[in-house]
Amino acid sequence: MIWALLLRRFWLWKNRLLPSIIFIFIFPSILFLIIYGSTSNIFITSLSLIPFSKWLIPGFFFIIGSISILPLLLRDFFVLRIDRKMLTHISMAPYSKRKIILSYLAISILEAFVIIFIFSLIISFFFDFDYLLLEYLIIFFQLSIYLFILGNIIISFSLLIDSVTLYTSLLLYLFAIIFFGNGFIIELGLFSQKLNYILSWQPLSIPFQVLQSFLTKNIIDWNKVTILLLLSLLLVITNSILLRKKLKQ
Repeated sequence: MIWALLLRRFWLWKNRLLPSIIFIFIFPSILFLIIYGSTSNIFITSLSLIPFSKWLIPGFFFIIGSISILPLLLRDFFVLRIDRKMLTHISMAPYSKRKIILSYLAISILEAFVIIFIFSLIISFFFDFDYLLLEYLIIFFQLSIYLFILGNIIISFSLLIDSVTLYTSLLLYLFAIIFFGNGFIIELGLFSQKLNYILSWQPLSIPFQVLQSFLTKNIIDWNKVTILLLLSLLLVITNSILLRKKLKQ
C-alpha cells in the first residue's frame, strides 16, 4: 500500500507543478527569512548560550515538517471523507486498518523529509550547518517521532470531527501551539514558570526538548523517548479503531 500511495502523491505533485515548486522551494525559505529576520535582533543567543540561528534551524525543521504532513492527511481523512469518497475506497483495500494508518503516516512523513531536505539545501547557502553526523541522526530520530505523533493527532481530528468550522478552528489552535508553544521559535524558558511547566509536558514539545538537550548538553532523556514511543503506539491503535468504526457507519 505504501508504494501505491507514493505513486499517487508523485502523480499529484507532478500534475500541480507550479504550486508544488512554490510549496517546496519558495514558501519555506520566505517563512524562515521572515521569522529569522524579525527575531534575530531580539534573540542573539538562546538561554543555553548557543547562537540563535543554530537554535532556530532545528526548530524550523519541525515547523516545515508540521506544515508538510498536513495536505495528504487533511485531504484523505477529512475532505474526501466529508465528500463520501475516501472511506469507500479504503474499505475495499485488502489491508488492516492499522496498516492503512501506518502507510499514510509513512508517506506523509517521507514527503515532509523531502521538503525539509530541499529547504536545508537552500538555506545552507546563507547559514553554516556545523552539526556532527550523530547530531543529524538525533534530529532525524526526534523529528520522526514528532511528525508521527502530530500525524496521528491530525488523523484523529479528521476522523472524529464532521464540522468544517470546528475542524478548521482546532487546526488553527493546534498550529498556534506548534509555532509558539513548543520552543521552536520562542524558548519555553521565556514563559512564566507555570506556563513553561504546562507546555513542556505537552507531547508535541517533548521531542524538541529531547533534541535540544542533546545538542546543548549531549544528554538524551530516554525516559521521555520511551513515553513518546508508547504514546505513538497508543495513537495508532486508537486511530485504527476510529477508522474501523467510521467504515462500519
